[in-house]
Amino acid sequence: MIINAYSVRSIGGGPPEPPNPLTIIYDDLDAQVTGFAGDIPGNYWSVEESPTDWQRLEIGTSLVNIGASSFLNNVNLSGALTIPSNVRDIGSSAFYETKLESLTIENGVTGIGASAFKNIEELTGNLVLPASVDFIGAQAFRSCSFESVETLGQVETFDGGLCFAQNTSLTGAKINATTLTNSSLFSSCTNLTHVDIINANTIGFQDFANCTSLTTVYLNAVEIADQIFVNYTSITGVTLGPDVATIGARAFDGCVNLSGSLTIPSGVRNIENEAFENTKFESLTIESGVTGIGVNAFRGLSSITGDITIPSSVDIIGNGGFYGLGGDHIYIDARELVGNAFGLGTYTGLTLGPNVERIGSACFYTAGTANIQTFTNNSTNLKYIDERAFRFQDGITSFTFNEGLTGIGNLAFDGANSPLMSLTGIILPDSLRSIGSYAFNDCKKVTKLRIGSGVTSIGPGAFGELGFAAAVPNIEVEINCPTGSFVSFAFNSKAFAGSKSGIYTITGTYYQDYTGTLTRNGIGIPAGSTFISGTY
Repeated sequence: MIINAYSVRSIGGGPPEPPNPLTIIYDDLDAQVTGFAGDIPGNYWSVEESPTDWQRLEIGTSLVNIGASSFLNNVNLSGALTIPSNVRDIGSSAFYETKLESLTIENGVTGIGASAFKNIEELTGNLVLPASVDFIGAQAFRSCSFESVETLGQVETFDGGLCFAQNTSLTGAKINATTLTNSSLFSSCTNLTHVDIINANTIGFQDFANCTSLTTVYLNAVEIADQIFVNYTSITGVTLGPDVATIGARAFDGCVNLSGSLTIPSGVRNIENEAFENTKFESLTIESGVTGIGVNAFRGLSSITGDITIPSSVDIIGNGGFYGLGGDHIYIDARELVGNAFGLGTYTGLTLGPNVERIGSACFYTAGTANIQTFTNNSTNLKYIDERAFRFQDGITSFTFNEGLTGIGNLAFDGANSPLMSLTGIILPDSLRSIGSYAFNDCKKVTKLRIGSGVTSIGPGAFGELGFAAAVPNIEVEINCPTGSFVSFAFNSKAFAGSKSGIYTITGTYYQDYTGTLTRNGIGIPAGSTFISGTY
């Protein structure tokens, strides 16, 4: 029996049947409701008072658009549905809360409206969106039961959120999009284990909310949002694509099972605060191009086993950026290392590259037991070494202080309460202006010290116990600055308190100032020292 869609109340009459009709099979009678070429209008099912007991829908080759809410709430519409290549747009809520069981969308379809297939729990299988699709609306496939989702082309716009949310049967997804807006793309897909974001402008904070089974991710979005995977203990692997520019704050913080290798590609500019804090990577590669590493970005990465290179493109490493870092040898060529950037690490080797300008407070500080056993300073641009920068690192046997260095902070190379400080020579340039309190305190193996002509401030105890355990009868000290540079003459805070006697060479006109008993005692030059005028 053929029932025309324009006169469904009466049998017979009405417009003639068009070619390639829309057919609906119901009640096992193979009766057909004949549609029409062009579009299915919005609210078709209710407006046309079509039968309520449809079981299967077939769409012919004349159809162009499926209007909004066309088959909304038709709970008897089930079985398989193919949207053929002649269809261009599927309107919003077109198949909302039907009972479809499988879906094929052919190449040619360009738009899928909001909630088009929402709340169809019976809809299973693998959803493949053809390359022709360039728009997908909010909640388009929310609360279905797909096992996988894949876009074959680059969808221009995912407009609105929750597109695949609450697909609790979904285990894998591969998405290629230009723009994701207000997303929550896979929110509460609780069985999703792996996802590839081939391309996107941004991956939002809620895109993977409550995806508690997620194990591996490939991300190639320009921006990875703050906290997107924070405390996701299920994640074991992440790969970043070439288009990533920003990794948001706490993006992977607390992913304590995130391990293996991580490469930060050259397109990344900023790694924000705590982005990878408390992860368990064994290998880390940072490609040239990265410019900023935030506060605590890689804090607690004690699991590293190999070498790490920080390239010269990095302008700044934030406070605690690599605090507690493991590994073997660390090569650093970043411009500025902020406080605690590499403190309390277990790495054993350190090389500073030529571009390092500033070393922040406690940057390489260790708590009494030195971890740095091999050290090279290749920096020719170093301008400031802040307080406690190398405190207790008694494995450092030499340090080149370049011309251009202006300040050394308090306790910068202090070795107090540690084994004998191993620094053997301290040659300070004429550019240096200030030496902080106890800056070189307890450097007991030093045999030679030069203080440059530009120094205007030398703090208390700056060279305390200098050379005390040196294997020479006398240490050699050259002073090229006036006595007024020493800021304290108080007991137990004298610049050379407890130092070994030595040969003190005083430059030019300052010689007489230093040979007086008051000055010698005031700055703590030990008895038995010899003074000569000139330079060595």
